[in-house]
Amino acid sequence: MAVVVAGYADLSVKSSRVRRRMIDQLARVLEGRLQASGTDAEVTARFDRLLITTAAPAAVVPLATTTPGIAHVLEAAAVPAALEAICAHTEALTRGHPASESFAVVIHRGDVAAGVPTSQQLKEVVGAEIQAHTDAAVDLDEPDRRYHIDLRGETAYIGTDRLRGVGGLPPGVQEPVVGLVSGGIDSPVAMWQMLRRGVPVIPLHCRLGSGDEPEATMRAEACVRRLNARVGPTAWAMRTVDLAPVVSLLRAETTDMRMLHLHRCLLRAAAALVAATPAVGIVTGEVIGQKASQTSRNLAVIDAVVDEVVVRPLAGMDKAQIVAQARSLGTFAPSTGPTACEQVAPVHPETAAEPQAVLADEPPALAETLRGCLEGVS
Repeated sequence: MAVVVAGYADLSVKSSRVRRRMIDQLARVLEGRLQASGTDAEVTARFDRLLITTAAPAAVVPLATTTPGIAHVLEAAAVPAALEAICAHTEALTRGHPASESFAVVIHRGDVAAGVPTSQQLKEVVGAEIQAHTDAAVDLDEPDRRYHIDLRGETAYIGTDRLRGVGGLPPGVQEPVVGLVSGGIDSPVAMWQMLRRGVPVIPLHCRLGSGDEPEATMRAEACVRRLNARVGPTAWAMRTVDLAPVVSLLRAETTDMRMLHLHRCLLRAAAALVAATPAVGIVTGEVIGQKASQTSRNLAVIDAVVDEVVVRPLAGMDKAQIVAQARSLGTFAPSTGPTACEQVAPVHPETAAEPQAVLADEPPALAETLRGCLEGVS
């Protein structure tokens, strides 16, 4: 049996009580993901590591590296924390290590039992053993291969490939928010930024009645499924609201301020879902200056329509950064295509709206039309 050793991300600064609670939650989420994938494994939650014992480490590692709250993952063998046992196993790992590849011995030390070798002893003795079997050079700065020895109690966990996790906080340790998911590239990345900080997201997709339906809804659903798979039992199913009557009204009665009215309606829809669920705020995928409706002045006017906090985790990112993250999450391909908002936009949109001007421009029937669309939202 192999052991996959998972290290925590932002838990070291937490109090002991909070850290214990978050570790237990992380273990539950990972167990849920393992069960959903049909992977047989036992998760042991310790104060400084999660230990996942399994006969299928190749299935466990991808799940661990994509679970929020995990900073790094090492596929390892567990041996007694004694020099002889550690050297014997490290020697086995050197098979296939060519002399042309440099190496380093990296020690990770937690609470260890009395008599466990010091880190300096291990570096010197194990390093000499590796050199004797490979004739490879030591490079402590940028080695081609690292031999990791993770010491916990009376056990050493030894492996060569420590992979980076997504970091953040365990899923479900914060209160949820409502996330507006359009079917475009940005909103799933914004949703992920909240999920990786332990914030459950209740996804809300507003159908706008454009020629891009039902494709936009299908794209949004595909992205939500991919992200929800990463947070296990803390995931919320996507809700949908039909705002086509609102869009028809705005097209008929507004021009340059149309997108401001539409985004204010989207926030009102999200606020209605906040009121019907345990959510405490709203998250959107807007980026400052990316579109006419997303200037700092316009965002202030849009936010004024609701009392809830509006979080924009992508506000300062470049489009290339967002696209790169979407590709790594697997949400880029499902989210490419024209969004309904783009098809509603006027030719010359307002970029610096005044609150009084927006209120004066709002169609008289807008509030009642929106209210009808939001009946039964939950």
